[in-house]
Amino acid sequence: MGLLPIPTPSGLVCTQTNVSGLTKLGSMTAGGGLAAGFNGTTTEGYDAGAKSGATSGTMGFDLGSGITKILCRYDVYIIAGLKIDGGAGTTTITEIDAHASTDNFSSSNVTIHSPANQTNDSNNQLFSFTVTDQSTAYRYWRFDFTHNGGAETHVAEVIPWFLE
Repeated sequence: MGLLPIPTPSGLVCTQTNVSGLTKLGSMTAGGGLAAGFNGTTTEGYDAGAKSGATSGTMGFDLGSGITKILCRYDVYIIAGLKIDGGAGTTTITEIDAHASTDNFSSSNVTIHSPANQTNDSNNQLFSFTVTDQSTAYRYWRFDFTHNGGAETHVAEVIPWFLE
């Protein structure tokens, strides 16, 4: 992945984090499944990335027992050559949110970042978000997607960045 860490005012560094070996969570189990959405490959095609058969989907991971981190940024890559719905037209992504939990989303579901609607109108589009609320560390992380396009949701890769 190879991007340089980003210094923060707190003295901690916002660092790109490889989560490929962690337990995955979410509904985007079709196509390449949840593992494909966190494998480091940002150019996956139609059925190679994480996919759901609906206009929404979720994908996330468990950092592991006793491990909590603060999210400072996340990058979302849409599948190569198409839009989030697997088609070629313009799509509005109405939810591309970061959520966290202390109990695997049983009763704890904290919205960490919820950006405004995003227009998905170019091939292999990258969306990068800086998280401004960096106050609480969590064990479980999930990214929620909703759009107004066709009845599928495709994501090539989500790359989380945590304060280290």
